[in-house]
Amino acid sequence: MSKDRIELPFKYVDVIASPLTSGTTISWQLNPRYTFADPALDFYVEFAYSGGEWERLNPSAPETDLNYVDLDKRRYNYRLSASYRVVANDGVEEHISTPTTLNGIWNTHDYLIARDIIRKLYLKFTKYGATAGYLMKRRMVGPKCGCIDHDAGEPTTPSCPDCYGTNLETGYYNAVPYYIEMGQIPHDINDASKEDVKLENPVRAGMGIAYPRVDSLDVWVEAQTNQRYIIRKATPKHEVRGKALTYILELRPVSGAAHLQDLPPEQTSPDGKTQEGWQTGMSNQTSPNRR
Repeated sequence: MSKDRIELPFKYVDVIASPLTSGTTISWQLNPRYTFADPALDFYVEFAYSGGEWERLNPSAPETDLNYVDLDKRRYNYRLSASYRVVANDGVEEHISTPTTLNGIWNTHDYLIARDIIRKLYLKFTKYGATAGYLMKRRMVGPKCGCIDHDAGEPTTPSCPDCYGTNLETGYYNAVPYYIEMGQIPHDINDASKEDVKLENPVRAGMGIAYPRVDSLDVWVEAQTNQRYIIRKATPKHEVRGKALTYILELRPVSGAAHLQDLPPEQTSPDGKTQEGWQTGMSNQTSPNRR
């Protein structure tokens, strides 16, 4: 990597159709290589039509999670010229993401098709046969855990009960309901995965909806058994103009002795603020433990 490379504060900003509301969901991931003055960040979401001024949608209620749901009805015939951006405030300055158009290159027709596909899949998953569970998004930036050896810059233990091996306080965001249609192990998994097939707990595979976005190293918990899985890979399966609607997920079971078995689904964020996150956009969802 070139020493002259300029690091941007955000790894990505996604704008997607919510399967449960008529609104729009904005999600983001920070760049772990970017340095903030304070890793306990407040996030603001802004909206603008092309050529217009930016409107801050949550000026008095900053997010501390990686998601925001815009429930306002927008003029969707202007979708190609409408954009969102995310602002991270570290207490010293504001760091602004690159603007992202609504659903990338989708037009109104694409948006309506995608929203209907997601809605139907979601109903199928929640009512007929998909496995109920919870998704816990791994933290990529934030306050360092106390297990870090400050001289070496490395964790003193890989199974820290405070950061769960992530090196960041709490390790993961609060769990959100997430259903997976479990299936067979994919034929194209790599050689390392093929070796796992011979183990007592082989790699599992399944299909999940791209709401929220799923990344490798996130954790999924099966609701009925409390079995935890580390997501090894999330490969887009259904797409509209290159925008993922569903994933094929590769899941590695966590053994009973592993520290991730103790990862709580609800926890206090490092800055002490309440994490609401994806629950805001899932108010009509049937909780897995109430099916």
